[in-house]
Amino acid sequence: QNITSVNTSTTTNMSSQVSAVKEMKNDVSNLEDENAQLKQQIAVRDALSLDVRRTLHWVIKIGNLKKSMQFFQEVLQMKVIRHEEFDAGCDAKCNGDYARPWSKTMITQKNAVDGEKSNFALELTYNYGIKGYERGNDLRYIGVLITSEALENAQKLGYECTKIDDMFYEIVGPDNLKYRCKIIAQKEWEASKEIFWSVALNVTDIETSFAFWCGALNMQPLQYNADKGYLRVCYGSHVPLEFYQLKAADTALNHACAQGRIAISTRVARGVYHMNDY
Repeated sequence: QNITSVNTSTTTNMSSQVSAVKEMKNDVSNLEDENAQLKQQIAVRDALSLDVRRTLHWVIKIGNLKKSMQFFQEVLQMKVIRHEEFDAGCDAKCNGDYARPWSKTMITQKNAVDGEKSNFALELTYNYGIKGYERGNDLRYIGVLITSEALENAQKLGYECTKIDDMFYEIVGPDNLKYRCKIIAQKEWEASKEIFWSVALNVTDIETSFAFWCGALNMQPLQYNADKGYLRVCYGSHVPLEFYQLKAADTALNHACAQGRIAISTRVARGVYHMNDY
């Protein structure tokens, strides 16, 4: 009986020790998981603090690819850096809500050193069979530098060109898109590292826009006047965005079918933000 009692006690002690070891292993495993999560959070925080972002390109839906390319090449002096054809609609709605073949053409200024890696670009999306789109009042204008020769080309091609002052003209291009053009000398244009100087948008509430673009997306405010309903923001020295609050109470913001989209580059491998149209 004494021997049996000793054996039972020994077995019980060993069982308790095994359970304790298992609990310790579980605790260590949990600590390792928590430590890995903490390291990931720190890495994301550090990446965000060191992140270098820039405005990358603006997306335009076009109804006539040939006509649009003539305008961009002869008036805005741009070149094609990439063209892609697709058999079906894009799951991310890159071409809009159209389940049909479409193409994407990336263009930038013709003297760009390294395409979209060095310069702002336009992404032209063309849906086969769609001849045009209802345009809303969301995109105010795209600001770009051009030469007097380019202005003459726009006039020869029959585009509406309105003089704003001695330096600026507004050109209404294909698909009724407005371009606010600053006229500069050819040599100055050739020396320009970036010909785009703004993408201007209409918004319903300038304070909400400030909170989103300068708060959530951490863009730097270059100019902000809540009373006048105006905001200009950027990433470093890259192409800025401008926002104008619609003034009339009965003027609603209308994206219609031709709404665009801004793309922003980031060095964070797994971005913390996901944006669709602005």
